[in-house]
Amino acid sequence: MRSDMKSLNILMVIFFFAASSLSAQTTQAQENIFPEYTEEQRWQRAESILNSYVLLVIRYGKLMGQDIEEVANATVEIFGPGWSNDLTPLQMVKYLHRNWMASQNAEFEVLEASEEIIRVRMNRPYLDFFGENGETGGISVNDYETLLGLFFEQIAAERGMVYKQQVEGESMMIVVRKL
Repeated sequence: MRSDMKSLNILMVIFFFAASSLSAQTTQAQENIFPEYTEEQRWQRAESILNSYVLLVIRYGKLMGQDIEEVANATVEIFGPGWSNDLTPLQMVKYLHRNWMASQNAEFEVLEASEEIIRVRMNRPYLDFFGENGETGGISVNDYETLLGLFFEQIAAERGMVYKQQVEGESMMIVVRKL
């Protein structure tokens, strides 16, 4: 009987060490299956996902038979309530800036600012996403910028302002002013 207990204890100890070893190997294997990403790679991935969401909205709208204006209207219905109703031109551009800074390569320059009007120049960091021909997944960079422009025009109009954007080469000029 004593011998059986001793054997059982030895088996339990062996089992415990084997299970611990296996658990450690499994944990180590789990830790090593995911690659390490640099900060730049993480920025690029986040920007790619953000651009993909905008493309998804446009693509879905087109599949539903909507033109870009109808897609913008639907987008305003969804996201418009998240914007403050009491915005000044400067506050609206601060929101734009915050969103634009989701791109690692974003550049934003204030050219004129007062209580009544703000004028800025922004780069277009998403252009690489569209490649040489300016299109990806059947969506053009023009569709992308048109959606954003219509969205911001409606947000501004609902808050007593005018929003205008104009592409100038690699930059986009934005003007927001009070009515």
